[in-house]
Amino acid sequence: MDKSNTSTSQNDKLSEEQALKIRELIIKSNFEISDAQIAQIVDVNKSDVFKQRKVIIQQQQQITTLQETERLHNEIPESQNQFYNIFINKQNLVKYLSNVMLYLDLDYNNQNKPNNHFQNNKDTICEAFNCNTAMVVVNNKDELVGYMIWRICGQRLEIDIAEVKEEYRGRGIFKNMIQAILDNYVDVAVLIGSILPQSQLVFERMGWVKIDQDSNNFIKTIKPISQQLSELPDGLCVAVFSKFDLLDQKKYLDYYIIKDNVNKYKLKYFKIDLDESGRLNIPIVTKFEYEGYIGIFFNKQLIKDGKAKQLFKNATYKNLLILDKQNFVMKEEWNIK
Repeated sequence: MDKSNTSTSQNDKLSEEQALKIRELIIKSNFEISDAQIAQIVDVNKSDVFKQRKVIIQQQQQITTLQETERLHNEIPESQNQFYNIFINKQNLVKYLSNVMLYLDLDYNNQNKPNNHFQNNKDTICEAFNCNTAMVVVNNKDELVGYMIWRICGQRLEIDIAEVKEEYRGRGIFKNMIQAILDNYVDVAVLIGSILPQSQLVFERMGWVKIDQDSNNFIKTIKPISQQLSELPDGLCVAVFSKFDLLDQKKYLDYYIIKDNVNKYKLKYFKIDLDESGRLNIPIVTKFEYEGYIGIFFNKQLIKDGKAKQLFKNATYKNLLILDKQNFVMKEEWNIK
C-alpha cells in the first residue's frame, strides 16, 4: 500500500516534529522535491505535505508583501534604524530559516548564480538552525539584516558563516553579533573563522590574527591565555614543538624525530594553572603542526609525552593547539605529587 496515501497517526494529526521535517525538506530543496517524495520520507499523507508547502508559500508571500508595503508607505529615517540579534530556537526556527533561505535564493539569482555563493551551503545552514547554533539580525520592521552560524567545542567557537546584507554593512552589525555570542556563551575563550580575502583587513582591525600565511583562517582570543615561556619553569607545564617553530616550515619533521632528539630543538613552555578538579583555568593556544611533540613536565621532570591526539582529545584545530578545561584533565597516572 502507498504510504503517501495513508495516515500514520491514529488521530490523523501531524506532530510538530513531522511538520518541521516537512518544511525543512521543502526549503532545502528550493521547493523542487515532490509531495509524494516527502510523504514517503516523513511517513505522512501527501495532503499533509501540501498543506505545509502552502503555509511556507503564504509566509514567503506575506514577508515579501510586508517588506514592499513598508518600504513604500512606512519608511523610517535612517537615524532611527535599530537592529536586533535573535538566537534561533524551536519557536522561531521555521520563520527565520524561511527568511534566510528566501534571501539566499533571491541574492543568488540577482548575482547570476555565482559559484562562491552561500546558497551552496544550504545544508550547513539548515543543520545549524536545527541545532540552535545560529542567529539572525533583523531591523525594527523585522526584515532580515544578516545571519550567523557557528560550532562550539569546549572554550573555542568557530564561526562557519556570517553574512550581513550589503546595504547594511559598515554599521557595526557583525561586531554586535560577536558580542551577543560572547554574552550568551560566557566560557568561550577563543574565536576562530575562515575569513574571505576581501574582509581580512576589517577583521585585523578588530583584533583578529591570521593563523598562517597559507590559509584564510583567523583567530581572536577573548579571555587571557597562558603566556609562552622560553625556559622550563618549576611546577606543572606543557612543552611544545612543531614544524611551525622552524624557520623553514617546508622541512619535514614529525613527532618521532623530535622525541629522539629533544635537546636539539628549542621548546615552547606553558605554565599550567589547574582548578580543584584538575582542569585548566587558563587556556593554552599556540600554532601547532599535527605531528608535533608535546611533553608534560612537573618540577622540570618529564612525566608524559606524545602527540596531541594521544594526550588530549580534540586539542588540534586548524594548525593550532588549543588546550582548555574541556580537553585537558589531569590524569592520576601522571602523578605530580
